[in-house]
Amino acid sequence: MDDIISLVTAFAAGIVVGVLPLVLRAFRRAGSPGSIEARPGSGHPLRRYALRVAAVSVVATLAVTAAAAFVVVRLLMSSAPMTGVGVDQAVAQFEGSGGAGAATAHPSGPLGPPQAGVYTYRASGSWTTTVPVLGTERRVLPATVPAVLRTDGDGWTLAFAYFDKHHTTLSYRGGAGPELEESAGDTDSVRFGFKVRSSMTCAPDIVVRPVSPGTSWDQECRGVTQGVINATQDLPSTTTLVGIDHLDVGGSPVDAWHVRRVSRVLGSEAGTLLSDSWYSTADGLLLRLETQSRTSGLVDHVESIHLDLASLTPRT
Repeated sequence: MDDIISLVTAFAAGIVVGVLPLVLRAFRRAGSPGSIEARPGSGHPLRRYALRVAAVSVVATLAVTAAAAFVVVRLLMSSAPMTGVGVDQAVAQFEGSGGAGAATAHPSGPLGPPQAGVYTYRASGSWTTTVPVLGTERRVLPATVPAVLRTDGDGWTLAFAYFDKHHTTLSYRGGAGPELEESAGDTDSVRFGFKVRSSMTCAPDIVVRPVSPGTSWDQECRGVTQGVINATQDLPSTTTLVGIDHLDVGGSPVDAWHVRRVSRVLGSEAGTLLSDSWYSTADGLLLRLETQSRTSGLVDHVESIHLDLASLTPRT
């Protein structure tokens, strides 16, 4: 960011230094002893001509400078190509950062935590972000995405490494009933050369509760984005326990709660967000995730993600 500020300052100084001498030179020539204006009865045609030359010079200089600035800023603010994160790399990072974490037995026998380790999800989808002047960035998900699950007391985090500089971490806690809480969702990425952090929280934060299939409940969610453009969105949401689906995960049959959340996005960017999640009834592990979102405003963003767990057994 400091480099960009310095660049803009340099261009502004260049305009002053480049244009001011042209204007002064034109006026000096217009008022010189040999000029037409200096002769009696000559009128003011040369002065008017000098002003036109100065005006054209100013416009031309500004146009060239603006075009050059646009090109340079686009180059400086374009993100370097991102690379996928392999499962072996994720396992090495998992082991090097303390491994599974610490799980604490809950006296009421809550849901979870699942087994810690590195899970592999089959993936498809993309993100597309458009910002005025900066242009459009589009990222397509790799075929597989590793996710690191660590336990923390009676809760756990599941961190998806979509790319080397694009990670999303979901935080869960199991409760009696059974209930499953998703306390936060945080995404760290790089867009247009800037680090961007997006967070979403909901109240209440319950995504699974002991209710009959088809039952819905309201949630007041909020999203905060810091980076290219700082923004806050309110997301009034309705969450529904669609039912219990029978999935096949790596050849193993698994019963899963199917939960759907429909959100309206309000604020500096407005639009819709639809999310379908499938959680294991045995331990709350996220088995499948499908999201569709479209928001527009100063920044336009379109997102489509599909994740399917490839195996119930993590690597450690």
